[in-house]
Amino acid sequence: MKQFYFILLVLVFPTLLFSSCSNDLDVLDNYKEIPIVYGLVNPNQNINYVRLEKGYLGVGNALVMAQQHDSIYYDTSQVDLQLIALKSGVDFTSYKLTPVFNIFKDQGLFTDADHILYQLVMKDQNGDTIKLTSGIDYKLKFTNKVTGLIDTAITKIIEPLTVQNFGTSTTFPKINLAAKDPYKIRLFASKYAKVYGMIFRFKYYEKNNTTQLITVKTLDYYVKDVVSRTITATSDIEFPLDGQTIFQYLGANIKTDLTVSRSVKSCDFVLTAGTQEFYDYYQINKPSNTVNYIPVFSNLSVGKGVFACRNTSLVSDVIFNDLTLDSLYNGSYTKHIFQN
Repeated sequence: MKQFYFILLVLVFPTLLFSSCSNDLDVLDNYKEIPIVYGLVNPNQNINYVRLEKGYLGVGNALVMAQQHDSIYYDTSQVDLQLIALKSGVDFTSYKLTPVFNIFKDQGLFTDADHILYQLVMKDQNGDTIKLTSGIDYKLKFTNKVTGLIDTAITKIIEPLTVQNFGTSTTFPKINLAAKDPYKIRLFASKYAKVYGMIFRFKYYEKNNTTQLITVKTLDYYVKDVVSRTITATSDIEFPLDGQTIFQYLGANIKTDLTVSRSVKSCDFVLTAGTQEFYDYYQINKPSNTVNYIPVFSNLSVGKGVFACRNTSLVSDVIFNDLTLDSLYNGSYTKHIFQN
């Protein structure tokens, strides 16, 4: 798995495995309702999704039960799921999440049949779609209308991401990856962001020598994450881009193809930031965790999982300076890419 770059959230669901050494041992305790909630809301999106499931208990093979729809999903008619904007810690405005059934889930340990997600589309009093507001706290509230169980979690909404290198000008400076020192992408820190990620997206033209059809191809290079010491936006954030490392990466991942002609187009910077809860959840559950047990992190009041925020930003079609273009076309790592 790639490092923590926020493009993808790994959903880790607890599975109860049961065994018995004696016929006198009852391994099944009284059932306790445990909602399983995973939600990662983004203030730049008009539509957000929350995954709601439930812990289960039964006699038999837990892996077989995991493939039964009723084992892990609530009856949607019994679920009330709301997002509530808070004002001075008090419920202010609520928005109802609705179940959707047309988003498919990859096959795995848990059943992928009739997969359910809960969709959040916020509307104002005029019926116009609105987005989450940066700086406001939002509470996710789950209510089981049959049992009366209530589960909640609160997240702050990260302020927008701004790149210092480019400012507000529509004419961006050219990127120099040919210098001895790394080229640094600098961001103003965003309030409530704990961890930042960046993808350097290399874009190039590829022309089929037979059909003359030209397409734009991309290759993503993941830059190491930056963890902020605080969430108060007091220190700027820097991502160093080492040109030689990037050239090596491009050369290793774009193969020679004599049927096409290639040329450099530009690059994008895909930026993301996640809240403290998102960072804590990933740190505990990431594959490199070497402890011999899995610690539990959840910011749900009753259930398990995580409800957090990430913010995203895209700086697109930034061009390279002449020295960088020369290194790409003629350098030992990448010249084979553009030979035809």
